[in-house]
Amino acid sequence: ILIVDDETTIRKTLELSLESKGYQVLSTATGADALLLLEENDVDLVLLDMRMPGMSGPEVLKEVRNSKSALELPVLMLTATDDAEAMISALKSGANDYLIKPCNREILAARIETQLSMKEMNESLISERNNLRREYVDAKVKSQLDNVKFKSEFDQRSKAEKLMLLTDVEGFFRNNRGLRHVDV
Repeated sequence: ILIVDDETTIRKTLELSLESKGYQVLSTATGADALLLLEENDVDLVLLDMRMPGMSGPEVLKEVRNSKSALELPVLMLTATDDAEAMISALKSGANDYLIKPCNREILAARIETQLSMKEMNESLISERNNLRREYVDAKVKSQLDNVKFKSEFDQRSKAEKLMLLTDVEGFFRNNRGLRHVDV
């Protein structure tokens, strides 16, 4: 989990809380550093402050969403204000959830678990879809190979049958040269 908050106390409190629940935590005070950490590390979820000096939370979110969907990398926005318009804007911009600081640890943990479960389900569905595609392609290729083999066998049989028919026709004419059309 990546924590992005310019307030040291909030950032350290979140770090300790999440580490005590068994999460591996990275943290930074700036949006620019957050983007670098995301490039260099395999992060499962981001806790992102709305208002930071330099690059704001919504700006970081926009950059994140340019490369990762909400299912690939959940982002929970954190803010100290109860601004409905800011909440709506963040959610419309791709935030998965929105929490007001200071947030209840149990509520935060529940929301993190929910987002991580959804991410895991999405990854599982993608994996299953890829397996099904592979199985379909394998079955399709096998079917086409079987058709080619059948056609080849059919063509060989067909050639043999045509040869037998021609042989029969030649034999018929050889044996019945003296007969007229009416007699045949």
